[in-house]
Amino acid sequence: MTAHPRYEIALETDGAAVCAKIDALARDGAVGLAFQTSDWLSTLFKTVAPAASATPLLAIARERASGRLALAVPWLVRRKGRISVAELADLDLSDYCAPLLGDAAPRTTDDARQLAHSVIASLDGVDMLRLRKMPATVEGLANPFAWLDGAARSKFNGNRLVVETSVEAFLAARGKKYRKEAERSRRRLEEMGPVAIARARSSDEIANAYAAIERWQERRHRDAGHDYWLDRREVSAFYRDLVLKECEPALASIYTMTVGGMLVAALLGVTHRGTFTLLRIADAGEEWSHCSPGRMIVLGAMGELIRQGARVFDMGIGDYPFKRWIGCEPHPLHDLDFARTWKARPHVALARAERAIRANPRALALARRLTGRGSPDQHTPGRGTAGPGDRAPQAEADE
Repeated sequence: MTAHPRYEIALETDGAAVCAKIDALARDGAVGLAFQTSDWLSTLFKTVAPAASATPLLAIARERASGRLALAVPWLVRRKGRISVAELADLDLSDYCAPLLGDAAPRTTDDARQLAHSVIASLDGVDMLRLRKMPATVEGLANPFAWLDGAARSKFNGNRLVVETSVEAFLAARGKKYRKEAERSRRRLEEMGPVAIARARSSDEIANAYAAIERWQERRHRDAGHDYWLDRREVSAFYRDLVLKECEPALASIYTMTVGGMLVAALLGVTHRGTFTLLRIADAGEEWSHCSPGRMIVLGAMGELIRQGARVFDMGIGDYPFKRWIGCEPHPLHDLDFARTWKARPHVALARAERAIRANPRALALARRLTGRGSPDQHTPGRGTAGPGDRAPQAEADE
């Protein structure tokens, strides 16, 4: 345990113990996101972390005077060249990265920064911290790392909407144009056969639906010439284990849409504390595009989830037309690179230069011409057009 003037920081490096402690903190009232639950992290630690040579590290900060929890941060630590880098446990699979926050979470900017620096100071042996896709708040509480000097807007946004009563009332409130478009798509589907939208329940149903998502997404991206990597063995195992995990309540779920008994679309997402977050969605291809199957399965799944108590629907990172069509409100995310030692300073300087290039359209265009790459961000190979940031329905991504 590391002592600081106001906080005591305890560290845990065993993956099973990390998940057990996060479970205990959640039972005691700590708030967090789906991507920092023990169900998500245990699957990540089991499948993807070993392939990335990444080891878990949990930092728990409590007020020294009261013992109350301020925050808990799940990291993954790995070597990158000659430096040791601690990243919020993500490995490019989490949509949002943030700490769990307790009842002693800071209420002011100065307190938030003090707490973040206390945690950073406790991470002996780490040269650099790399934090991506951070929301500024978690259930109304400030995320201390998003308030540090050097934090900058991420290239990703979140996309969220609230549905208070029903999908029908939501579409009516969106306006006649949107309601008519949804009704027209539904009629076109029904002309092809009886339409059924339901959650996959049995192991066979889940496995078959997930296999279809993989098959449809891989075909789309291979045909487009993208550098697709969601089919890597460890990534495929992560999603498969996540949706097959037996826990109550279930974190992950898959919804399917069949027309005349034929599987036409499927989506995968996670539900936590009344919020459903869409992770992957795909459909059977161009022959169904006139029916907007992606939109229709989203609306159908929303109806089922509302009946189960969900009210907030997050369509995940990435900016696609169907998210604007459905009425998502974008919310900004934040990135931070922090050097704990002199060895990491050149890496932090490079990361900040890359962000500056992305913020300048002319410099970005020049970088793309010179490198032949879609993005100057070298930290996330394959990310962008063919990774988790690309989750638009297959037939609607280019509408």
